[in-house]
Amino acid sequence: VIISLSDKGRNNSKAIQITVNRSADVAAGLDVPLEANTSYRFSAWVRTENVVRTGGLGAMINAHGAQVKSAGVDGTKDWQQLSFDFQNSAEETEVLNLLLGAYGGSTGTVWFDDVSLIKLGSGGSADSAIEALREWHKKNAAPTVAKVRKNPVDAEVHKRGEAVYAMTCTACHGPDGQGTPGAFPPLDGSEWLVNDPELPIKIVLKGLQGPVTVKGVKFVSVMPPHNDLDDQKVADVLTYARQSWSNDAAAITPQQVKAVRDKYKDQAAPWTAQQLGKE
Repeated sequence: VIISLSDKGRNNSKAIQITVNRSADVAAGLDVPLEANTSYRFSAWVRTENVVRTGGLGAMINAHGAQVKSAGVDGTKDWQQLSFDFQNSAEETEVLNLLLGAYGGSTGTVWFDDVSLIKLGSGGSADSAIEALREWHKKNAAPTVAKVRKNPVDAEVHKRGEAVYAMTCTACHGPDGQGTPGAFPPLDGSEWLVNDPELPIKIVLKGLQGPVTVKGVKFVSVMPPHNDLDDQKVADVLTYARQSWSNDAAAITPQQVKAVRDKYKDQAAPWTAQQLGKE
């Protein structure tokens, strides 16, 4: 068993490497101090090479005390993100593990990079989690950059769109459109948003399930369909996002939204990158 620091990270950065030549259950863990009765999101990017399960679950991550784990990865797989949310109880610390051969043994090599622990909120409520993410984005917001725009901006549309964005998009994608590192992709400069206008309309109406690659970074998460938004609100929020931050794309109209809604009315499940031609 070899646990080492490798130069084979996602962006030629450092990564934790675990190599097992004989079946074993190996963990690189850290005892992390946490707040009681608070929700957290633990995530890591994982790449595997010749990982064979010999009774265990392959490469994965877990929170030992909370008894929560991610899915397992085996075989030879490119970088993908593993993550899960958990609620810390009265315990003051939690052991967070990067694992190979978890729960029974495996062989092979795994690399872990961009390991992240994000505090979601206290009390375990959805409202507190969203509020915590909003506060995180405010503290880490990118500076506003002035630019000459090619597409005209309608102040009233942006006002309405910003209100919809604050209610439905900010928690994951951030008020600055930078996304949540290791969890949700950015909208600022996203090729998914600013090119073909039909693509973001389809995603908002029907949802999107990962993995997806945005600006060269892979994300594994799920965006639910926004069935609560009518054509005007979808048009407003997409126009706002397509024309905010560094984005400078054409506005989207309610008529365009209606046309896409009618065209794909029989689409039941969230889209995948392959279905949208983005794989």
